[in-house]
Amino acid sequence: MPQAPTLKLHTQLRSLYPILDLSGHLPFSIVFGLCRHSPTDVDPRPLVFSTAGSVLDVPYALGCGLLTLHMQDGGEAKAWIGVDVRRLRDVVGMGEEEWVSLPSPVGRVGSWRDAFTVIRCLVDINGALASILEVGRKYRIRMAGEDLGVRRWGYRNHDQVVDSNNNNNNNESTNDFEATRLVKSKITASNATFTVIRALSCPPRIETRLRLLSDVAGTTTGNLDLEVSVLNTSPDAITVQTRGHQHIPIPWGPFQPDPDADDNRMRIIHPTPHKSPISSLRVFDSATGELLRGNEKQGPCGPLTDGNVDQRPK
Repeated sequence: MPQAPTLKLHTQLRSLYPILDLSGHLPFSIVFGLCRHSPTDVDPRPLVFSTAGSVLDVPYALGCGLLTLHMQDGGEAKAWIGVDVRRLRDVVGMGEEEWVSLPSPVGRVGSWRDAFTVIRCLVDINGALASILEVGRKYRIRMAGEDLGVRRWGYRNHDQVVDSNNNNNNNESTNDFEATRLVKSKITASNATFTVIRALSCPPRIETRLRLLSDVAGTTTGNLDLEVSVLNTSPDAITVQTRGHQHIPIPWGPFQPDPDADDNRMRIIHPTPHKSPISSLRVFDSATGELLRGNEKQGPCGPLTDGNVDQRPK
């Protein structure tokens, strides 16, 4: 029997954070990155598909075998062993129908690596998936095969699919959607790895205020000084790291941290004997909201570069 035709999509899988906080203070998601990059995909219209029953329907996908769940053994070998998720099949139904739109590769400018559509699939800490996870264990979610499990998709505008779906109460003709299966483009090592914790320790709230001061100490130079005050709202003393890599959970996309999430620049409250750390300040026009001076981006050496160096041309 001939196999059904397929259309390949680049597919990446990752966890939003390296930890799953069962207290719910830090919302946790499985992150998918999808990109149209097949040489046979020449339709200029967006590709729109329903997530219901697909790998993006994470608890359902685990129960029906589209995704696999593994747990790291506590022994010295640190081997990954499969977790029996068959009971999810009995308690988890197909998720609500949501539509995702992938732009066409036709006329794409720039690298395909910058054309990924990112979808975050929130994990319900009170749901069936979280109920089978053990505190203190490290887990890994991977795709079981190439099939993305997409049941309905087509080349059309996003609004056309949603309107058709709502108006016809899911009774559309099968001709309204493509018969070709959507599959991932190649065997990939991408996965969503995370450690389950009972509750994340949240830091106290720190309030930072800025104020412009003119003619400080009775001077008449006309200079403006920027006063920065920091208030610790908790009753206990704390230590704040003001430069370098921040040892906190940061959100990730399919390949790398979200923009500005992993920020090594010197903070404005960093005590410097020579001059203030200006690399973390932005200046706006209060009347128009226009950005007059952006915060300086990190160089390739991150915290090794001096954010106070004047980058203006001589």
